Amino acid sequence: MTGDDDKIVSLDAHRIRTVGEFSDEQVAYVEALWGKETWAFNIAIRDLEAMRRGSGEKELRPPQTYHEVQQVILQVRALANEIARFYGFEELARKGDDVGFK
Repeated sequence: MTGDDDKIVSLDAHRIRTVGEFSDEQVAYVEALWGKETWAFNIAIRDLEAMRRGSGEKELRPPQTYHEVQQVILQVRALANEIARFYGFEELARKGDDVGFK
């Protein structure tokens, strides 16, 4: 902390609210921050195997299996493509990374 309140960012103002704004079933939550020299990220995901079996368990937790980490990576890559296209940077989108949302 620098003591300069103008440089403090509240992530709460930017988080997706699952009630009303995000109507799909929540599977995972990923947030990332970066500075000039460091990166930070947080990932939470539902138990994908329990979801496959139809379990009512909906609590998010850190990824625990190879498959869960793999799915997060694939979705984040697809999301990067969506961001590139949204802002008109089609040349930054990688076609092989569209496997996430589609």
